Amino acid sequence: MKIALIALDEVVATSIAGIIDYFNFANLIARDKNLAVTVTLYSPQGSQIKTSMGVSIPCEQLSNLGIDNEVIWFLGSRYRGSENLILESQSVSLCKTSLNDAINSAQIVAGSCTGVALMLACITTLPDTVTTSWWLRRFFAKHYPGVELMLDKPIVRSGKFITAGATHCFQALVFFLVERHFGRDVLLQLKKWLVIPDIMVNQEQFIDLNVLDLHAGKRLHPVVQFIRTNLGGDLSNESLANVGSMSVRNLIRTFKLLYGMTPSKYVLIARLEAAIHEIKASPHRKLYDIAYEVGYQDVSAFSRQFQKHFGFSASSLKHS
Repeated sequence: MKIALIALDEVVATSIAGIIDYFNFANLIARDKNLAVTVTLYSPQGSQIKTSMGVSIPCEQLSNLGIDNEVIWFLGSRYRGSENLILESQSVSLCKTSLNDAINSAQIVAGSCTGVALMLACITTLPDTVTTSWWLRRFFAKHYPGVELMLDKPIVRSGKFITAGATHCFQALVFFLVERHFGRDVLLQLKKWLVIPDIMVNQEQFIDLNVLDLHAGKRLHPVVQFIRTNLGGDLSNESLANVGSMSVRNLIRTFKLLYGMTPSKYVLIARLEAAIHEIKASPHRKLYDIAYEVGYQDVSAFSRQFQKHFGFSASSLKHS
């Protein structure tokens, strides 16, 4: 299987090294199967790229990309703002002539982290659903409003398109390709060699609302401040719309534009963030009291949503 890996300057070093190493290990494990994977690095920026660690890596010119690759994987680079991501997408899409033929002939077209934006900029028919880095909610809501974001998933497949989430979610994509090409037995052996548990990460547990607030600007600042200081109160859409002096419809639209999520989703995450901070700070407090403080009347509902969001129970955190 031939994989074309498309990357740019400031590509995250651990991602590109991990992808190459994982496939090399898989080749070693499956050496008797005669099914070797080859990974070739391509870039529109010249004959080499510089990683986030400042190390230069040789690569092929993207304009020389052929039609004999089974997998086209857009890896992208370290996120440095939405304007830079747009410029990077444009630099890659300038090679659309060679990319179109390669994409049409490939069995799988993939993107991970910021590379998902590069992938979408280079294809003619967009997939129905994608995942990407959780902090890119606003970028995708603005530039690709017709594509459904499933940011709770580390990997999402939509036809021949496969997308992976933030930074080290590349592992999930590597594992998918290893199992598809070599079989389940090789994948399990690879995970044993690398001491990686068979667990799929839920990206939403890593969301930091402070980071999203920083990128969202001041338009919803009064509403966000009201949410943060009134977690135990009425945070319905109607209440928040009144605080923001706007209609409910405009409130929802603005939240989706600036945060890539609904107001109710923001409220949910804000309440759970406050809860986990309080549990860590005061582990001897009763869960019911903490749940009530952040706006839950039912501790069972709180516990279910906490488990779903963070991937572990509130009670286990209390006793850790």
